[in-house]
Amino acid sequence: MKKKKVILTKKQLNEYISRKKNKKIFMGILKEFKKNSKNLNDLKSIKNANQSILDLYEHRNLINNDVKNMLIEYKLIDSNNKIL
Repeated sequence: MKKKKVILTKKQLNEYISRKKNKKIFMGILKEFKKNSKNLNDLKSIKNANQSILDLYEHRNLINNDVKNMLIEYKLIDSNNKIL
């Protein structure tokens, strides 16, 4: 059995790393949302807590266009970064 050599360009490697980082940030946001929904009972307080999490991630410049698109795609936020 021959092993095939995989040749990656620097651009492909950077894209892969970028996708992994974006997915990690997205999953971190989802974990925080789930934690809020477990601990809080009132829908309004859950929305406010989740909005504060989004604001924190945005303040740290962790939400880029790809992460924002994933959040919109999963219908967690609208185009104005507001919780749905």
